[in-house]
Amino acid sequence: MTGKLGMAKPFNRAVIRSEGNIDAGQFTEARNELLWGHGISAYWDSQLGVRYDSGKGPERAWFALGVQGLAPYWLYTEATFLCWRARPRRV
Repeated sequence: MTGKLGMAKPFNRAVIRSEGNIDAGQFTEARNELLWGHGISAYWDSQLGVRYDSGKGPERAWFALGVQGLAPYWLYTEATFLCWRARPRRV
């Protein structure tokens, strides 16, 4: 299951992306992103926001920084840098 929603002004927009797998009515894996996109040229946007992964394994929140747009020959391109920091353990 994949979804994408965007609300836009001319150069700034909010982007909500969600992707995941459903098995027997339950999410087995899910990825949700809340991003702010800013137009940096006619065909390219920079993106900044958060990503939350859940499902199998530990749940994690990520800081996301990336770009998306159209490369030559109308090739859609998306690259995102994700940064995660583990929480300190209490003893």
